Amino acid sequence: MQTLVIIQIFIDLLIKRKVTRSYLSEKYEMSTRTITRYVDVLSQAGVPIESITGLGGGYVLPSNYKLERQLFSKEELVRIRSTLSQTSAEFADDLNEKILEKL
Repeated sequence: MQTLVIIQIFIDLLIKRKVTRSYLSEKYEMSTRTITRYVDVLSQAGVPIESITGLGGGYVLPSNYKLERQLFSKEELVRIRSTLSQTSAEFADDLNEKILEKL
């Protein structure tokens, strides 16, 4: 479950570029402290997440950050595809399918 949520947070950041800790906490039904730990995991993995405090703040991915396919091994891409396929039913939109097409 932890890995799945971390990947979903990463995808949220890739799509929206800026999300608040309270938004993520509500969306994944977790404490803000847990969200902070998960974002720290992404940062330690090399994702350049900026944390902006104050009104209008949140977690931000730089606008020039792009996810490259070479970043993932074949096994990692298989895992991501599998995770997205398994979680498609949890969401009312077809975003998982769109992401799968891009992979």
